[in-house]
Amino acid sequence: MQGGRQPKWGRVWRYQGTRGVVWRIRYQDATGRRILETLGKEPAWNRQLAERELRRRLVDVERDGYQKPRKQTFAAFAERWLDDYLPGRNLKLTTTDNYRQTLRNHLLPAFGTLTLERLEHEPELLDPARLARVYLKHALHTAGISKPFRPYHDLRHTALTHDAAAGNPLTYIQHKAGHSQTQITERYIHAAQTQFAGAAERAERRMYEVRSDGE
Repeated sequence: MQGGRQPKWGRVWRYQGTRGVVWRIRYQDATGRRILETLGKEPAWNRQLAERELRRRLVDVERDGYQKPRKQTFAAFAERWLDDYLPGRNLKLTTTDNYRQTLRNHLLPAFGTLTLERLEHEPELLDPARLARVYLKHALHTAGISKPFRPYHDLRHTALTHDAAAGNPLTYIQHKAGHSQTQITERYIHAAQTQFAGAAERAERRMYEVRSDGE
């Protein structure tokens, strides 16, 4: 049809890569640029899902003038998030500092050079077991820990035990841990040896205060 927009084309195919079978789609965005997208691996993706995703892309191109975003690294996204988004949240200074430290000390060293597209299509990069092996290995060696270590499970237990040792109420720890029964939470109280946290100090303070008033 002369004078009108050229019909959009697309293609779906199954690609055998070195790390397994992946599904890809190819199409043109509103600028005419040819786009190649890797959707993901089997069995999470199949031909039916890939064709459905391609139809969505073509509809977006035709209806909304969709243009595929330029590749952006996690570091660039994090910088924009810190500068443009975070200040508008009106958060406490300590909260924003915690966000910045978490990004700069942990997330950026691990993912800063990776693109958002790759992180989306390769979720195994965010696998907790992989992160533990790679990024906690040095810390475990420095701490002299040679026995098997379940990073997130053991760190969770440690954090809850510290909560108990700090004298936080049983109900608070139970809610934070998501325990359905208080008997489970009580293990942390016993582990921290704070079943009667501060009891002696409070009794002593009361006795001295009463004695002082009596005198």
